[in-house]
Amino acid sequence: MKKWNNIIKNLLLAFVLISIGYAIGKNMSQRSVGNPDTPAVNVKSGQYLKVYYTHATLRCATCNNIEKMTHELLESKFKKELADGQIEWQVVNFQENDDFAKDFDVTTSGVIAVLMNGDKTVDFERLEDVWTLMDDPPAFNDYLEKNFRKMLNR
Repeated sequence: MKKWNNIIKNLLLAFVLISIGYAIGKNMSQRSVGNPDTPAVNVKSGQYLKVYYTHATLRCATCNNIEKMTHELLESKFKKELADGQIEWQVVNFQENDDFAKDFDVTTSGVIAVLMNGDKTVDFERLEDVWTLMDDPPAFNDYLEKNFRKMLNR
């Protein structure tokens, strides 16, 4: 009987710890980004690039690293464009935003470059090679930089 009590106690403890970890992760992902369902107060005019990092509710180390590497590239190579609004960076949980996932056909974590004109999507590209290039940072950065510049120059 004591053996069963220990097993049940350990299972309940594991459940509680997993639940706490899930809640903390969900809270942190919601804090890091505004809600994409919320309409923008000031709709931009003109053309600009939105760079999204999309992720699922549960995130792995690789997903977090792709987000970090993409953001670092933007901060280093596109600092001026970020500052003047030519580029916007946003992290989105696609599992909590069905409309976003449908609009951009998102089924997995990744990077999406979206060319905008005001509040309208002009074009977009899912940059799926980030997964195969993440172990080669120079190639990863070149791939993203070329695609971001190509979108900006349309």
